[in-house]
Amino acid sequence: MMFISCFLVLVCLVFLPAGVAHAYMDPGTISTLLHSVLASLVALGIALKLYWHRVLKFLGLRKHSGEAKSRDAQGYTRDGQHESSD
Repeated sequence: MMFISCFLVLVCLVFLPAGVAHAYMDPGTISTLLHSVLASLVALGIALKLYWHRVLKFLGLRKHSGEAKSRDAQGYTRDGQHESSD
């Protein structure tokens, strides 16, 4: 929470006192801004994908790893036992 409030104060200090800037923004500038926003969204998505199980455990929506067995693509658990889906 402290980080968010410091970030908002910093943004306000940077952008609020700015006056009218008679400047030209060419399409390359807009493209760079768009690519940086899209890259940030992709990075956030990948981070969520990598740590999704930890997020669910933190929120209490998933049991701890000792209570649930994880299976690989062939249906084998970590201890090597095969569980069929019959």
